[in-house]
Amino acid sequence: MKISTKSTITLLISLLCSGVLTAQVVINEIHYNPNDETSVEEFIELYNLGGNSVDISGWTISDAVEFSIPEGTIIPPNGYLVIGEDPGTLNSVFGITALGPWEGRLRNTGEEIDLRNASGTLQDQVDYNDGFPWPTGARGGGGSMELINPALNNNLGGSWRTSGTTIDTGPGPNTIYVRENDANWRYRKGTSEPSSPADKWRSLTFTEDASWITGQAPLGYGDEDDTTILDDMRRNYSTVYLRREFTIDPLEIPQNLKLRIYADDGAIIWINGQEVKRVHVTDEEKSFDGRGENHEAEWEEFIIGGANNYLVGGTNVIAVHALNASSTSSDFSIDVSLEATNEASGSGTTPSPGSPNTSSSNLTPPAIRQVEHSPQQPTSDESVTVTAKLTDPDGMGPVTLGYQIVNPGSYIRLEDAAYESSWISVKMSDDGNNGDLVSGDSVYTAVLPKVIQSHRRLIRYRIHFEDANGTAETAPYADDQQPNFAYFVYDGAPSWTGSFNPTSRRETFPSSLINSLSTYHLIANSTDVNNSQYSGGSDGRHMKGTVVYNRRVYDHIEFENRGEASTYVAGKNKWRIHFNRARRFRPLDNWGQPYDSTWTRINVQPMSSPWAAVNRGMAGLDESLTMRMYELAGIPSPRTHYFALRVIDDEDESNSRNQFEGDVWGLYLAMESPNGSFLKDRGLADGNIYKIEGGSGDKKEQGDTQVTNSSDWSAFYSASNRRQSEQWWRENMYMPGYYSMRALNRFLGNVDIRIGYNHYFYHEPNQDQWHVMPWDLDMMYIAETHQAGVIRQQNSILNNPQLMIEFRNRSREILDLVGEDGSSTGGQIGQLVDEYTQMINPRGQTLTWADLDAYLWNYHPRTRGSAGNASGQSNHKGNFHASPYRDSRIGGSYTRYLTSRDHEGLVDHIMSYTTDNFTGGSWSPGNGIVAGYGYEYLKYEARDTNIPKKPIITYTGPENYPIDELSFTSSSFSDPNGSNSFGKMRWRIAKILAPGLPGYIENTPRTYEIETVASSPDFETFIADYIFEAEIAEPGVTYRVRVQHEDDTGRKSHWSNPIELITGIPDVALWRDNLVISEIMYNPPEPMGSEVGISSNKNDFEYIEITNISENLNIDLSHLDFVNGVQFDFSTASSRIIPPGKSVVLVSNLSAFRARYGDTPTVIGVYENLLSNSGETIRLAYALNTTIIELKYDDNDPWPNSPDGDGYSLVLAELMSSPNHSLASNWTTSNLMGGSPGSPEPDLLAFNDYIANFFSSEEMANIEISGLFSDPDNDGYSNILEYALLGDPSKNDSLITYATIEENGIFYPSITFSKRIPSIDLTYTPQRSVDLSEWENGHLHFIEHSSADQGDGIFKVTVRSLVPLSESATQFLRVKVGHPNP
Repeated sequence: MKISTKSTITLLISLLCSGVLTAQVVINEIHYNPNDETSVEEFIELYNLGGNSVDISGWTISDAVEFSIPEGTIIPPNGYLVIGEDPGTLNSVFGITALGPWEGRLRNTGEEIDLRNASGTLQDQVDYNDGFPWPTGARGGGGSMELINPALNNNLGGSWRTSGTTIDTGPGPNTIYVRENDANWRYRKGTSEPSSPADKWRSLTFTEDASWITGQAPLGYGDEDDTTILDDMRRNYSTVYLRREFTIDPLEIPQNLKLRIYADDGAIIWINGQEVKRVHVTDEEKSFDGRGENHEAEWEEFIIGGANNYLVGGTNVIAVHALNASSTSSDFSIDVSLEATNEASGSGTTPSPGSPNTSSSNLTPPAIRQVEHSPQQPTSDESVTVTAKLTDPDGMGPVTLGYQIVNPGSYIRLEDAAYESSWISVKMSDDGNNGDLVSGDSVYTAVLPKVIQSHRRLIRYRIHFEDANGTAETAPYADDQQPNFAYFVYDGAPSWTGSFNPTSRRETFPSSLINSLSTYHLIANSTDVNNSQYSGGSDGRHMKGTVVYNRRVYDHIEFENRGEASTYVAGKNKWRIHFNRARRFRPLDNWGQPYDSTWTRINVQPMSSPWAAVNRGMAGLDESLTMRMYELAGIPSPRTHYFALRVIDDEDESNSRNQFEGDVWGLYLAMESPNGSFLKDRGLADGNIYKIEGGSGDKKEQGDTQVTNSSDWSAFYSASNRRQSEQWWRENMYMPGYYSMRALNRFLGNVDIRIGYNHYFYHEPNQDQWHVMPWDLDMMYIAETHQAGVIRQQNSILNNPQLMIEFRNRSREILDLVGEDGSSTGGQIGQLVDEYTQMINPRGQTLTWADLDAYLWNYHPRTRGSAGNASGQSNHKGNFHASPYRDSRIGGSYTRYLTSRDHEGLVDHIMSYTTDNFTGGSWSPGNGIVAGYGYEYLKYEARDTNIPKKPIITYTGPENYPIDELSFTSSSFSDPNGSNSFGKMRWRIAKILAPGLPGYIENTPRTYEIETVASSPDFETFIADYIFEAEIAEPGVTYRVRVQHEDDTGRKSHWSNPIELITGIPDVALWRDNLVISEIMYNPPEPMGSEVGISSNKNDFEYIEITNISENLNIDLSHLDFVNGVQFDFSTASSRIIPPGKSVVLVSNLSAFRARYGDTPTVIGVYENLLSNSGETIRLAYALNTTIIELKYDDNDPWPNSPDGDGYSLVLAELMSSPNHSLASNWTTSNLMGGSPGSPEPDLLAFNDYIANFFSSEEMANIEISGLFSDPDNDGYSNILEYALLGDPSKNDSLITYATIEENGIFYPSITFSKRIPSIDLTYTPQRSVDLSEWENGHLHFIEHSSADQGDGIFKVTVRSLVPLSESATQFLRVKVGHPNP
């Protein structure tokens, strides 16, 4: 219990009246994540569930989005009001009239929506989320989130459903109408129109002629993923027509269908003649010779709602028009599957703005939430407790837990019949027995005993529940793509034993190593796993499985293989894993930290270098560190992390007689997908992203403001092939990114990139510029020419000399900042190689993950190639760490030698390739000499004999490099074009952090020299001396400083050789000795009266006071910052000098502060963030990093408690003695209510001074008479209340009255009392309660009705409740008086 250092005295007055307080206007529907990212159709629907019209003029929607409802807005009884992101779009899409537009956007991951009336009183609030127990179908599936019944608590997820869904008693098996690889398709080649009229073939009544053939899907050619081969299609016809009849029971016509499409390139789908979906096809009608948009085949899933409007009982037909991007395309594929589903999504799960909710019901089941199991990932000797909170106004009925056991090797897919037939039911109880902790707390419990827990076993469970009336539901809900909860039983991975080749010694890799790396478990059917990875007929086909990662189960995910030409080349192949829309993947990076966003899918890289067997055994250093290098250079690049893959598809975890059987699949790399989250995490605007293959753009992200076809890419790609001006390129492509990309392609040996292939482009919408991005980096460090190594956009530099100069400048810069230092702590390429090497091959460790992966895959039966033949592009078997290796490329062959036949030898190879190691005289591309090949190639690209001479830099500051005196001198400008050709010069400073260097924190990413900390302006006149701002560096850290010269043609010199230094601490005694934080208002009193008109948020009245305690020194604050607790840069202050003995104030809201305290206090700025009401650390620093004052205040003992919500501030006692700020004993409570910002603490008016007027000296000496809480006149008011309310403590009197006040025909309870104004030691807080337990105060619950000046600083004040008497059966009103201890 917290004991206040203020006395709190309350007077309670109870008022009884009739009526029940009920919200009449409620938030009834929310559409936060439309299926079409380009459609601005978000909305919030309000519903008036009362019997009277409600005038909501001046009401506001706030927090999530901001909107003020205009005057004259009235919602009739049972009426709706829609407020939207864009009223025009809502009218176009839904045919409704809406208010708007609002400011902001609703977050797809959930947030709080507040509805307040005109006086700021909260009327309704919904804090929604995108995952269970909130309806998951509203998360990007096209549906909205609808309140089942407006009378329910709409801040509970269980009160909502996705539009179009109904209350269901449990998930049922999906009826499959057309399967993947179906053998009964009828198809016709698109050599002419299939019918007359042209659309007749789509209907159920169409009669096929002899041109229609029966075939098995997929149909197509070119990628080895088709069953029915159309070997005559290329150059003869570009489209194929398909039909497939299916039957539906008239009593089981579904509302929703799940449609899955596998198309290379596009397709249009009809059911019974009605178009239901088109993918990668433009909007117009397509003829037999139409075209699709380029798209590599992958299964795409869509939920089609409203299917009951066009399906019929009996025979139905699905018709498909599949379209290739061109008749000369190298490949084509089409397959389609169709099934009934309970999932809610797609265009048919249409929101219902302005009309009754489609999911509404008067029979509402209990609300369920807080479903948990403990432990999260049990071992086989632990029981598991499952709990769920369930409530219902009608009372609860039975609650049952159903669980399903999934044993290793016997995976149950969602579509398997066993999924619905193998559940075991147990009772959940809330009676305090059988594991339930507290009886009657609405938390229901079931305990699953140890006997069912078994190592590697997956346990699924779902909960069926009913209310007292029998209305039932099952959780998760029907629209959830994962219709069950689950946990995984695991005792940890055992050791693994294997050999590098058939004749070498077997090694045992200990379990400590196996468990040292993040593990992804894939639990699946063994046939699905093998088909997905090794069967061409299953290429791109989605298989169902379960992923377990970081103790979390992602059930019913889908996995497939990946790759273009490299799909099956290496044996250890690529995967892609797709996660359910509202159960997205939460990965951790290589340092164990979560990524900014969750992932919808994982690109799983096998690190097998399919077309570069010369790199086999590199353990991902060709992809992981290169992606990081592109990112360091400022190019938007996918992030990666290592993990161990274990696949559970067999009963046995391992086979002691066969190292290649069992769960262990080795070392893999997870790679981020370039999509909307990718852009958001990098602070980039949402825009179209294309994967470039064959020159066409395969769209991977649809920007919300950009074209929905690929015309933007097509136009840019076409224009790139023509000679364009320098200005055109600057306007249309982000040139710095292109320069860096091309330079690093040369430096890192990215020989597989070429015109129209193996890279991405992002279309940035604000500047309308294209940004190139890396992709497909599995052919690196090659010392020979192969593909072109360039992209079409090289025309920019080839045709524009100034752009070529800029590219060469950047190339030299990358040489200077990346390629010059090969040491592991040098902040350049050597440090980067070491950082990623230590992740999988730590220094000093005998057996590592790099070794295990080599042992597993070097002679794996699936590894392709001929053992003993160390040559060629794809001869993998037995060639891990092979040396010598004869690599063959388009440009010729060369032999690569390693210093040692192990992973270390390949690391040495990378270092030799990327640093200055060439000793052969004249260098040229394609010479096959590994030593220095990448370094020399970039040097070759950067060559320019007309650049200025590299300058020399000299340090001129004090010896210990204090951060406020980092001063340097540059040598004179020297240029082959003469001394008069000076153009510009600049300075840079960069931080280097790595293990062994000062300032590095273990298990964090290293810091590199290419990551600039600060740069000087470009000086257009030669200035030899420069000093860096103190704020840019922190003490005790390694930095490198360089200078660069530039001539008047734009040619830049190499950066100077660096000065490397470890920074020192500046002299800050002046500030430490003479500044104090003298007052902190961290939990202000609620706004009252006119203050409410400025701000209704009490936190806006916060402040911090700083005082100069010196006698004669003016203190300059310019280099100070608040860096913890709140954020403020004093260089931006309105006044930066504090005179001796004076104070300045920083505030959270200047207008609010002025409303309360006037213009007198010296306010010098507004800080960012808010002070925590529960206490936190505040730090004032010099130059950001050197602490001047640091304190951690608290709202609990021994710190003063009254500043925590009682209206007082925290004041530093005896401040002129510069006391220790961190000691609670040096702080006290302000004498004044509200504190005294900018002024000294006033003397306190003593309570005794008042009561001495009424008692004799003998009575004053008797605490029974004169004490604070004594009541000598027996009138019910203690002496302190007599003092506060202007009473006479010696006479029986009545100090507070209550009455009913009428305003506009509505009656409210009120209280009237006297108060001292101004008062330096008293606070008056009206409070209201309906149960005498929870008390409410502030402007949200009271309003000042009148305040009459009685003279002599006495006011008669009347306040009334904001709740009418008609809306509350009971209201208790009281006045809380606060007074400091005398």
